[in-house]
Amino acid sequence: MHRAALEQFEKTTATRKTFPYVKPWLNLKDAPKWKEQVEGCSQSSSSNLSRNPDETSQQSDDRTHFDINDKPLDLEDEQPLRRPVGRNKAKKRIQRLRNLKFDRYVHVQEMKVEMLSRVEQKMIETQLVIQTKTNMEILKKKADDLEGEDLELFLTMKESVRVRRRNRG
Repeated sequence: MHRAALEQFEKTTATRKTFPYVKPWLNLKDAPKWKEQVEGCSQSSSSNLSRNPDETSQQSDDRTHFDINDKPLDLEDEQPLRRPVGRNKAKKRIQRLRNLKFDRYVHVQEMKVEMLSRVEQKMIETQLVIQTKTNMEILKKKADDLEGEDLELFLTMKESVRVRRRNRG
């Protein structure tokens, strides 16, 4: 049957070329989708070869017949074949994933900045509390036991604390 089909193709083709898709056909001919068609074709061609050319009344017997009383095919039970994702849709999906990753990255960076600013603010507040305590200790301390340069330094520090307190509040 295969040779006869190839010869027929060569005869009917205007350029008289051989069938260019022999290898794919050999791969696909045994697939379930095409098996019925190939088998149906071989049965009808074999019956055509054995038939006399004078018998034209048997042509209708070679056709596929459907019986109206047969149970209809239940197509709802069969799962439809899923088409593969197209190129553009796949690219869009990848772009969405990249955008999502970038958005997460930006969000993490914003959280880092916010956390660092809170830590910085907390450090400033802590330094201010420490400075205030130190200033209060300086103001409470008496200079009775200090002399010379130590006394001058202490009085200068006490004066600078008083000036800062006046400027703040």
